[in-house]
Amino acid sequence: MKSIKFISMMWLCVVTFFIQSSGGTIIRYSGGEQNLSRRWSWAIQQAAEKGWTKGHWIGFSIQRMMPENSFIGSWSSNPADNKPSLAECIYGIKINGEVGPHGPSGESTFEGYSNDDDGNNQSPKVLKEIGILFHFGDGAELSKVVVSNLSLRVDLHDDPLIWVNTASDSKCISLLQQIYSGKILFEVQKQIVGAVGMAGSGNLAFSFLKDVLTGNDQITVRKDAAFWLGQQNTIDGVRLLRLTAKEDPSKEMKEESVFGLSQMTLTEATDALIELARTGSDIETRKKAMFWLGQKASEKGIKTLGEIANTNDDVEIQKGAIFALSELPDNQGVEPLIKVAKTHPNSAVRKNAIFWLSQSDDKRALDALIEIVTK
Repeated sequence: MKSIKFISMMWLCVVTFFIQSSGGTIIRYSGGEQNLSRRWSWAIQQAAEKGWTKGHWIGFSIQRMMPENSFIGSWSSNPADNKPSLAECIYGIKINGEVGPHGPSGESTFEGYSNDDDGNNQSPKVLKEIGILFHFGDGAELSKVVVSNLSLRVDLHDDPLIWVNTASDSKCISLLQQIYSGKILFEVQKQIVGAVGMAGSGNLAFSFLKDVLTGNDQITVRKDAAFWLGQQNTIDGVRLLRLTAKEDPSKEMKEESVFGLSQMTLTEATDALIELARTGSDIETRKKAMFWLGQKASEKGIKTLGEIANTNDDVEIQKGAIFALSELPDNQGVEPLIKVAKTHPNSAVRKNAIFWLSQSDDKRALDALIEIVTK
């Protein structure tokens, strides 16, 4: 596989810092060039001149508003495994106040995205620096993309790192898009989609994710695009995911698009789930939409589930609505389930509602069951 080619290199007058860290040699760019593509080309040239063909990294950072207690990267409950942080390796400084996720007691590890608010995003947002690192393996082929807060540790596996400093969201996404369009490994495609999803929520990010979602790449890559569109939480994302959930020929893509909608906080996303629950193109899509409506537990969603459960629809659809009602927090689904158990014309549907009522610890459910069996 050919290595990725970029714009021709312009001569850059630059002084570099050579830092010997526990993860290997780090070369830090210190020139005044603002163009990320040129700094990237300079880094590739540096690696070639040094003969680094068996493994090296190129990285830069972006700034992102994140909940104060959220993190992207790797973390271990063993403090020794978290040192040194990426910031310490590159800049020789420690980012105060960021100790990593509050993991469970005992030995545990974390990799990915962590938010100690359990997804509620109640903590104030602060500006954090996020590193995006690219690993080149044998023959200078791109083999991995890693995204991490600079306050966390990245295992460089003793390979050298060329650090080209910071970049704007737009320049970052443009470079990621350029890399994605080259001949790269399937796993790297997925990692780039994730990096774009985490880098920003502007038009460039949406356009890239849309192209991947509607393109011809492998299903798992397209599913990742659907997930990150959900995390973007935009009206354009709602429209695209709704359309994909209705019309995409792939069952997996439909289900992932429904999940993407479920991750959004917009009213329009809940409305799209209601529409899919009522009129989705297949049973599985409708059942998924009903399940996630139950997890959202909005007033409109609960009303929709109750209506679907009580209409003379497909039995599997009705059972899906009943299950979603049984999953509602704070026993909000008990009253609609009692109505189905007492009045539904189909005995199979009534029995299903009775079963889920029997799993509830709510007094109303017990009273209704006693009434049903003593009638």
